[in-house]
Amino acid sequence: MPWSLLQTELLFWFLFFLFNFLLFLPNYLIHFKSTPFLPLVFKGKISRRKDFLKATNPDMFRLSLDISLGILLVRYQLLPGYGWFIGYYFFVWVYGVYHYIFWRIYHVPPALINDARMFVNGAAILWNEQRLKLILGAIAAVVGLTLLGYGLAEFLRWSEQVSPIGFTHWTSGGLGLLSALVVYVQGKYWYKKDNVFRVNFMLLRVMGNLRLSLGVWRSSKKRSPRSLKEAHSVKAELASKPNLYYLFIESYGSILLDHPELVEKYQARYQLFVERLEAAGWYVNTQQSTSSGFLVSWLAYTTTLMGTRLTTNYEYEAIMNDPAYYEVDTLSKFFQKQGYQSINMNPAKQIVGMHIPFKKMEALYGIDRWILREHIPYSGDVYGFTECPPDQYVLNYVFDQYLKDHEDPFVLFFLTKNSHSPFVSPLEVAEDWRALEHHKGDLSGDRFLKEPTVAAYWESIEYQLGYLEDFIIRQGRDSDIFLLLGDHQPHAITDQKIHRMETLFHIVSRNKDFVEGFSEYGLDRSLESLGDPVRHEAIYSMFLREIIRHYGTPNSEMPTYEPHGA
Repeated sequence: MPWSLLQTELLFWFLFFLFNFLLFLPNYLIHFKSTPFLPLVFKGKISRRKDFLKATNPDMFRLSLDISLGILLVRYQLLPGYGWFIGYYFFVWVYGVYHYIFWRIYHVPPALINDARMFVNGAAILWNEQRLKLILGAIAAVVGLTLLGYGLAEFLRWSEQVSPIGFTHWTSGGLGLLSALVVYVQGKYWYKKDNVFRVNFMLLRVMGNLRLSLGVWRSSKKRSPRSLKEAHSVKAELASKPNLYYLFIESYGSILLDHPELVEKYQARYQLFVERLEAAGWYVNTQQSTSSGFLVSWLAYTTTLMGTRLTTNYEYEAIMNDPAYYEVDTLSKFFQKQGYQSINMNPAKQIVGMHIPFKKMEALYGIDRWILREHIPYSGDVYGFTECPPDQYVLNYVFDQYLKDHEDPFVLFFLTKNSHSPFVSPLEVAEDWRALEHHKGDLSGDRFLKEPTVAAYWESIEYQLGYLEDFIIRQGRDSDIFLLLGDHQPHAITDQKIHRMETLFHIVSRNKDFVEGFSEYGLDRSLESLGDPVRHEAIYSMFLREIIRHYGTPNSEMPTYEPHGA
């Protein structure tokens, strides 16, 4: 073979693989801080040599069967008018960016039916917190894609003019056999394993998304507001009415019980948490609870408050937009009927472009009053995601201004903020929460895109336990009941192959009999004596049973315990 022909052929195959690899470049860039550039097989470890066929490392050295086939068809002049192929290449490239970003953030296969609203909200957050980076990134993307399109068009035009030779046939055949081998080893295409495939079919990836979206839609249609209303219809009256605190602790996951850097620290801090509360006359019972997912807080707390499992954003929006669900009792509405006022705290800065349906939330959950960032006159340091004041300040301020002299019994809902990823949190609990107003340092840093660490996570959780025990001891009244529940695992530092979806769950009260009543469901004072985890959706019936058992009138109806929700 003449040297000039070999050079031409080698150039073709170099560009052939390059345009394949560029499809997977976004996935590598998303992970580049934590992943090697080359496939793990090149790291030399025997246990990783299978990575040649199944790519557990998110590198870019992969092949797209449909793109490869298109390039070869152009080379063999079997694909006239390849403009549509360039459009298809751009489609799968852009779709891939969405696919990789959402998989990276949410740790589950993307589904368009879930992700549309999440995309809008994510864009609003980025625009609010990283505007300059977003603009520069958009400019770079436009320039890069323009160059990519020009380069691909020139490559295809040139390929069409270069006649195949024997080397082309043999290499194409070898590539086909390799692809067949990889497909055989991988087995049937499985959307949930898509990211580990060394050789992929991009159209199947899109179809997998559509199939998953269809499944989510069908699943949402199986839920009935009428049956849920009937399941939650409990005839009961309370003889006495304790104040209730529903405190959902952001990212308070069971990773604290099994991560080697966290388990000993958490066990010691939990023991101190219990001892300090007991010394002040409070009782504690604890368990793990299986959340509805690894990331989305509103699915976790809605699952708990409604007593039915919600695992997708589409299900959540379907319920939020269906007035029939406004008739269903929640852990707030039941108590509203008993004369309670339901208060919801959200001290996060409102983000322009992110719509929060306050009226629908009031109707769905049962909310009488909102306490938002605008109601909290604070000008000190802000922390982490959405630039929040310290949780200690927020909780104590709301108690001091709104709850201390409250005449009616109340239900207070608060999803804590300072332990939200990326775990930019205060490091110490202030002796006097009012002093926090005078701190001026703006420790928020890079909030949304900051890389989370295990060390920062621990500091944020230690802070949560510290200010919560301080608040309960200082401000708690004899009749108060505190439900403390982690919404989900800290997804950014959680390996789903090792850690499951459990979070930590505590019941705190001065009523010893009430607290010990939860032992029936596996709760215990000690972490070493925990039974099987409960589920977030089971807490609804569990909590109502114990409230009615210990505070209800003799003729009150006892609800059935539903370990899997209604």
